[in-house]
Amino acid sequence: MRKSMQLLVTIGLFATTQVQAQSKTTFTVNTEEDWNNLEKTAPKDGWVLINYDTYQYLLNYSNKDYILYLRLKCKNSSNDPSFLVEYSNNYRDGDYGGIDFISSEDDSNNVIQFLIDGTNFKNPFKEKAKLKGFADVLKKGTKLTIKVFDTEMDIETGKDALKLNRAIDFKLKNADLLDTSVSCD
Repeated sequence: MRKSMQLLVTIGLFATTQVQAQSKTTFTVNTEEDWNNLEKTAPKDGWVLINYDTYQYLLNYSNKDYILYLRLKCKNSSNDPSFLVEYSNNYRDGDYGGIDFISSEDDSNNVIQFLIDGTNFKNPFKEKAKLKGFADVLKKGTKLTIKVFDTEMDIETGKDALKLNRAIDFKLKNADLLDTSVSCD
């Protein structure tokens, strides 16, 4: 009797530990406060699906300073896939939280490159023919790096040259969420 009780307690503890160890990857947000708390509660290892009203968003909170919104499969086929990187509430003094840094709609002179585990896909959101291949590799990758280059005058040559502004890394767990059709408007 005592051994069976110990076995039940052990199985119960193991099951509880397993449930707690699983990360929740889909969240329903009803209020602005819920949305703001996501940054604190969402997993930091990859993709997260957010349901808000009738909209669905795919986000990645794995970088402490930036949040990546990715729209690869659009619910409305007339919308183009896109991305947005915005500052998180952790960036610098916290006053930048929610401000856009770069996006597929960016019309600045920045050059944006997407690298998956070191393989450069340039900007697949500007070259739509390469987007499917990018998405397929993204599902299998472990790290996405987004490099942002500015154009600056090279003093030595007197010509404009690209200079790395920053490289932003994101972890890519929960890749099954990339197949979800999301809101792209």
